Amino acid sequence: MALFEIPLIKSKYYEFSVPLDGILYNFEFCWNERAERFFISLFDSEKNLIIASVPAVLKIPLFYGIKEKRLPKGQLLFIDTTNSLKKHNFEDFGTKIKLFYEGKN
Repeated sequence: MALFEIPLIKSKYYEFSVPLDGILYNFEFCWNERAERFFISLFDSEKNLIIASVPAVLKIPLFYGIKEKRLPKGQLLFIDTTNSLKKHNFEDFGTKIKLFYEGKN
């Protein structure tokens, strides 16, 4: 299984595209001040919505328990690379907290 980091941008709202297991996906990241976390929406290569506003939670696969055949086959995980955070904030994303994809191919 392939494991690679998906770089995070220091912005409270952004979009980017990335191929996962040979399929291009478009991500939308939106920081929610009240919830103190990112919410992620996923789109296909033609920008058709696959799933909206999934909260970023550490150590739990991003789309855990969601049954949708268009989702990536592997797992997306937010990981505290310092293994020291009890509470995280916006500044931790992309520095202490990183996004990894564990592919199926």
